[in-house]
Amino acid sequence: MKIILASSSPRRAELIKTITDKATICPSNFDESSIKYDGDVVEYISKLSYGKAKEVSEREEGIVIGCDTIVFFKDKVLEKPKDRNEAIEFLKNLSGNIHYVYSGYTVIDKNNNCSKFNYCITAVKFYSLSEEEIEKYISTEEYIDKAGGYGIQGKGALLVEKIEGDYFNIVGLPISLLYRDLRGMGVNL
Repeated sequence: MKIILASSSPRRAELIKTITDKATICPSNFDESSIKYDGDVVEYISKLSYGKAKEVSEREEGIVIGCDTIVFFKDKVLEKPKDRNEAIEFLKNLSGNIHYVYSGYTVIDKNNNCSKFNYCITAVKFYSLSEEEIEKYISTEEYIDKAGGYGIQGKGALLVEKIEGDYFNIVGLPISLLYRDLRGMGVNL
């Protein structure tokens, strides 16, 4: 059975290879702005990951995995920053504090008429960052297309004092949890 990752993220594309080398990448055309955050983080990432998986499953045959990752801090969702200034604002807020990274995924298996949603939460504590450190990080442009305005798998690792939970969840795909769910659904990996 074909396994399809409904994502344009190069990080997720790399991570899915840990589970199977049979996966194909098919970015979703789902309009993420159609889902509004209503105060329930888990419901929010569930709707986003499902929307991505469903859109791809309607045009591709196979087991489709849709994913979404957000940073949650002080009752606010920090998604991908709109621009450089918003990324700076995110990092200033996260400086010296603990925030939570949520990654959710939905697996749709049309052949067996089933779907499964699961998610992972990882706590991340940033060092207290100077304006110079923030500016230096922002100048790398690594913040672009990253929830919360940083990428832990790159130079963003220098901002992080410690984590509690799954590192790969922060990168964008909790691979060990996904692996167990796929196996539990009877997917031959």
